[in-house]
Amino acid sequence: MVAAGLSPTVSSSPTTSPAAPRLPAGERLLHADALTVGYDGIPILPPLTLTVGAGELWAVIGPNGAGKSTFVRTALGLSHPVGGTIERRPGLRLAYVPQQSALDAIFPVSVLDFVLMGLQGTDNVTLANPRAYLGRARAALVEAGVETLQRRQLRDLSGGQRQRVLMARALATDADLIFLDEPTAALDASSEQEVLDLIQRLRQLRGAAVMMVTHLVEDGLERADHALLLDRDHRVAFAATAAAMRSAPDFENIYARFVGRRIEDKS
Repeated sequence: MVAAGLSPTVSSSPTTSPAAPRLPAGERLLHADALTVGYDGIPILPPLTLTVGAGELWAVIGPNGAGKSTFVRTALGLSHPVGGTIERRPGLRLAYVPQQSALDAIFPVSVLDFVLMGLQGTDNVTLANPRAYLGRARAALVEAGVETLQRRQLRDLSGGQRQRVLMARALATDADLIFLDEPTAALDASSEQEVLDLIQRLRQLRGAAVMMVTHLVEDGLERADHALLLDRDHRVAFAATAAAMRSAPDFENIYARFVGRRIEDKS
C-alpha cells in the first residue's frame, strides 16, 4: 500500500504557475530512442522508440508483470535507463497518479491537505507561499468536481471520490504529461465515466498528454490515439497508433484469443 503522505503524485516543477500557456497540440514532450528499461543494469524488455506529443492519449497495455511499471518509473526519471536515451522537453512538468486502492486507508489526512502535499518538492518542502498554493489546490478540487469534499478525511471517501481527488492532486501541479495507473480500476460505471471525462478535459482544455496504464485492452484502444504494448515474456516493446496496434503481429500474438472477434470485425 502507498501511504498518502508519500506523495504518489510526482511533479518535476511543483512551483510553476497553473496559468502557464497551453502547449501546442502535438508538440514533442518526451522522446525515447532505443530505450531499454530494467533493473541493476539488466534489461527486461527490448529497445523501445516512441515520441509523446502534447494532447495525446496513450494506452499502455500488456499482461501483469510485463514491465509497464518499470517503463513508467524510467519515463518519470525515478529509474535510470539500462540503455538508449530518453529526452524530455525543457521544463516539462510530470505527474503520476496511482490507483486509488494503493492509498493507505488508515493514514489520517484531509482531502485539501492531501492535494497540497502534491505541490511539495525537494526545493519547496514547506510551501513557502501557502495562500497561493491553497488557491491552486482548491481550484484543482473544483475542476475535479470534489470541492465539497475538501475537509473530509481521505480514508472516508468512496473509491470513485478518491480517484477524483488523486486527479485533482495532479491537476494542481499543472502537469504537461500525466501517467495514470489503472485510473478506472474497481470503480462503478458512474465514477468511471467521471474519471474518463476528467482525462478528456486534461487533453482538450490544458493540452496535457496522458499515458494510461490499463488492463482494459479493447476500451483503451477505443479511447486512445496511440498505444504502447509491453510484454517481457514475449520480448515485446512496441509503440504504434491505436488503430495500427490492432493489426500488429505482436498484438495479435498476445491478445488475439481475447479480442480476436473485435479484430475480425474491423478488418
